[in-house]
Amino acid sequence: MSRVYIKVLAVALFLAAASAGRASGGGAGLADSLRGRVGNIGVFNRLFPQEKAYLHFDNTGYFRGETMWFSAYVVRTDRGLLSDMSRVLYVELLDPTGEVIETRKVRLDGGRGSGSIKLDRLLTSGFYEVRAYTRYMLNWDSGWAFSRVLPVFDAPKEPGDYGHPSIAVPDHRKRLPSVRQEDSVGRSALNVDFYPEGGRLVAGLGSRVAFAVTDGSGRPIDAVGTLVLPGGRHVSVHTLREGRGVFDYTPSAEPATLLLTDGKGARHRFTLPAADAEGCVMSVDAVDSDYVYVDIRRTSGFAVPLALVLVNGGNVEGNDIIGGGEQAARRRFPKADMSPGVSQLALLRPDGRIVAERMVFVHPRGGVDTVSVNAVGALSPCGKLRLEARTVPGTTFSVSVRDAAGDVNGSAGDAATWLLLTSDLRGYIHRPEYYLESDDEAHRRAADLLMMVQGWRRYDISQMDGTARFERRHPIEDGLYLYGGLHRVKRKDPLGGVRLTATLYKRDGSNMGGVAVTDSAGRYAFRLPDCEGEWAMLLNTATSKGKPRDYRVAIDRNFSPAARALSPQEMDRHEHVGRRPNVQAVRDFRILAGGLSIDERVHTLKEVKVKGRRPFDNARPAWENQQRGAFKSYLRYDCDKAADEIYDRGEETPEFMAWLAGKNSFFSGSTDYMDGLKPELEADFDEQNKIGVSLVTNAKVYVSAEQERGSYDERAIGHVLNLQNIGLSYKNRPVVWILNNNFYCISSAPASISLRDIRHIFYCSSEMMPYYLDEAMSVFISEDDDIWKHYVRVSGLEGYSPVTVFVYSHHVFPQGATGLRRTFYEGYSRVETFSMPDYSVMPKEADHRRTLYWNPDVKADSRGRATIELYNNSSCRSIVVSAEGMTPDGRAVVYK
Repeated sequence: MSRVYIKVLAVALFLAAASAGRASGGGAGLADSLRGRVGNIGVFNRLFPQEKAYLHFDNTGYFRGETMWFSAYVVRTDRGLLSDMSRVLYVELLDPTGEVIETRKVRLDGGRGSGSIKLDRLLTSGFYEVRAYTRYMLNWDSGWAFSRVLPVFDAPKEPGDYGHPSIAVPDHRKRLPSVRQEDSVGRSALNVDFYPEGGRLVAGLGSRVAFAVTDGSGRPIDAVGTLVLPGGRHVSVHTLREGRGVFDYTPSAEPATLLLTDGKGARHRFTLPAADAEGCVMSVDAVDSDYVYVDIRRTSGFAVPLALVLVNGGNVEGNDIIGGGEQAARRRFPKADMSPGVSQLALLRPDGRIVAERMVFVHPRGGVDTVSVNAVGALSPCGKLRLEARTVPGTTFSVSVRDAAGDVNGSAGDAATWLLLTSDLRGYIHRPEYYLESDDEAHRRAADLLMMVQGWRRYDISQMDGTARFERRHPIEDGLYLYGGLHRVKRKDPLGGVRLTATLYKRDGSNMGGVAVTDSAGRYAFRLPDCEGEWAMLLNTATSKGKPRDYRVAIDRNFSPAARALSPQEMDRHEHVGRRPNVQAVRDFRILAGGLSIDERVHTLKEVKVKGRRPFDNARPAWENQQRGAFKSYLRYDCDKAADEIYDRGEETPEFMAWLAGKNSFFSGSTDYMDGLKPELEADFDEQNKIGVSLVTNAKVYVSAEQERGSYDERAIGHVLNLQNIGLSYKNRPVVWILNNNFYCISSAPASISLRDIRHIFYCSSEMMPYYLDEAMSVFISEDDDIWKHYVRVSGLEGYSPVTVFVYSHHVFPQGATGLRRTFYEGYSRVETFSMPDYSVMPKEADHRRTLYWNPDVKADSRGRATIELYNNSSCRSIVVSAEGMTPDGRAVVYK
């Protein structure tokens, strides 16, 4: 046990022992039980400390085609230092619908890492979410992952013209399918949510009640209203900041009501929550500059001893026993002894139940450590500029220097606001930097109201004190691992004792491999050496004697959390709201305070270099240019990735069309006639139109019972019907299917469209539509009104606004071999180097870079100094500097 833990537990036990003398009315046994639960909290945090992740970006908004650069920081919350546990950080880019479209596996070294995402494959502009998490973090609520929404604008029409950024806003007809979690709260034009302090109301006991007023979209609204108390007394109430307010209230058997008037003059009535007949309430005063005061009141029938616990970062920083005979009690905690940021106050019963719970915020103390940034020289087109920074010695930070003229969408917080505030609160916090900019009374009141309305129990006290069950489902990844388990193909085959051989290959000739024997449950684990990029992987299963035996080999790698619901405020546009400091202006940095081994048997794979090609170099070739499908499409589905995820769960591969219809709810109709259409045709050929003409001779497959046999006339080529009035539709519109950039068929065509309306087919497919999901590579969906006309001409179809669906398939799908699975493994993502022209050795040119300089790993020397050199673009007249990092003792560094 480290000295930090010893100190924390010693303080907790000392406080508990000191308070035992005040415990009365509840019995020594109950008091001992409470002290035991408080001790459990400290032990739990020692065994299962949490991590927080944060990303610093080079910009606050992007244009399609640019590169998003980021620096990663992972903090161990129990110590407030950069984490020494996880070495793998997952960074994901989610499109506006919530689909994960890019993933980076960032290598962490002492809690630090960096990476980049090229935005050249995006199908549309819009608001994209970036989130970051370690796998270990997923043992708790996935909402603890770092998340930030960034706008991605359309590429400028003229190079360097960033003055009028545009972003796609789909109209109703082109609305996007969403996989994001939906807001379960039914909203009206005006809504009020009530937050009794401590969590509940008790009849006859005065409490404070916070409230939040929002409109139909969830945006805050400032309002004035009237609280109507039982008996008819009226009390005026109003919001204080961003739709939040608070009032004093003593409930009775009949709840009070709040009357508010909306902007149209209509009055709305809201009923407060009902009060409990017996119980306890907790009131907290955190506005005082020196202390946090806690007042506890209870009804006479609620006479059990209670434990008051103060938790920060999972550590117990203070506790006391409230005797059962203390009907009213007051305790105080000196802010000087509390860690800065968000702390949690909880009242516990002896049985572990939480009576009341409250969040409090303590502003970082100690003032601001100033840092000077001096420019040596002046800005000139393509000229060299040197910046000299000074900060705390040994501090590591990341620095971005941007052209102020191209700055978009302003700021959404920084390392200090995330680590000290927003990472411990539920939902989106608008302008979080406000709560850290000053420690005066106005800011303390605003922060305290935020704690009441938006407080989030990051630490589950019931789980930590042993009342609720905790299950650690995800390991601490101190390196690269390959986990999984076997699923039987034949019911009688054993899962244990199976030899699993893993062989990984790379295009440069590198390979590695190893053999594991599964345990009784069929589980296996390999540890891989540090490696980068994508590796082709073969997994072979065999008996102990080496004879191949068929199993479905599942891989435990699909743990990406569900996409959260976004606040409408996160998708507000703020053009050119960034700071506009001149390069000579002096700005400051601010300094703010800020394992467990894997329990599975692990086999280590060794990496070697060989000469030669990997054995299946053509496993996933790019047979067609998928950019044609991406052109004017707004959705893309990676079928290879989806099939791998299904394999990884040990499930059988679904039919392609059924999977697609289940993936996107806008598809409707039957899939029975969509997979591998094989009509029996009497083929003929039309020399004039260069297309095949035939009569369907087995029309039962394609027509309803009401239609006469043989009366359904179609045009077809080879094995594919060109037109059918059945099959899948999209948003109740016809679908034009393009297979490998060739016209395939039209499904759900209107009855008014007939054989003679097909005038010309430009590119005609002679291949089969994928029948199973793993036969397809990707799908693109376009609602552009003209894109389908590049492949087929159909008179009258344009009026029905058909949707074009591009499908790309594997021409030659490898035959399955007994006991063999082909797949891919992703190592660490390769760290790209920020490229900046050196105009000392190359001629000046038209240069439209918005990010002039990016360095994710700047370290101040022993005197706290660092020098930054960069070359300006051809037009920048003023710059914006962004720098964030961590001091050696774990305080956040932010440039202000």
